[in-house]
Amino acid sequence: IVIGKHSGSAAVASKFTKEYGIELSKKEAEELLGKVRQMAIDLKRSLFDKELMYIYEDYIKGRGDRFGQDNS
Repeated sequence: IVIGKHSGSAAVASKFTKEYGIELSKKEAEELLGKVRQMAIDLKRSLFDKELMYIYEDYIKGRGDRFGQDNS
């Protein structure tokens, strides 16, 4: 599945589930989609798998910090 600026949240969720074994909620997929689209626009291309995982890891770290969890 190619993920880029024209992808939707369902495509993002499907990519993570089928290729990475990570289940995303609808809310998580929508939040990640904004970051995915911005990076794809900045790079002027679809994203590589490692870039998608970087976005996901950054999202998870940020989400944990919001709830007062220590991610050291």
